[in-house]
Amino acid sequence: MLQPFAFLCCSCLAGCLARPSSAPLPRQGDYDAARAQLASFVQLQMRQHGVVGLSLAVLDDRHVSYAAGFGFADKEAGIPATAHTQYRAGSTFVTTGGTA
Repeated sequence: MLQPFAFLCCSCLAGCLARPSSAPLPRQGDYDAARAQLASFVQLQMRQHGVVGLSLAVLDDRHVSYAAGFGFADKEAGIPATAHTQYRAGSTFVTTGGTA
């Protein structure tokens, strides 16, 4: 379970290195288009890598500007993931601590 999570994190970070698109940047504080693109990207990556569920938060100047859940917190029970879903995880410090 940790390998798909680590791969998704690395994929997202690698995507940051990609050549920027020619799409215009949203105005500061206007993130509707960026949220839609991020949600689409996350769902595509989840399908490609078999990730069942995840929760995501994006911070802007220490404030949560976007939070969402994708997929399932418990697939067998049909419980969807939300922005507030808590997951059991092993050691994730190396992955998250290295990006801070």
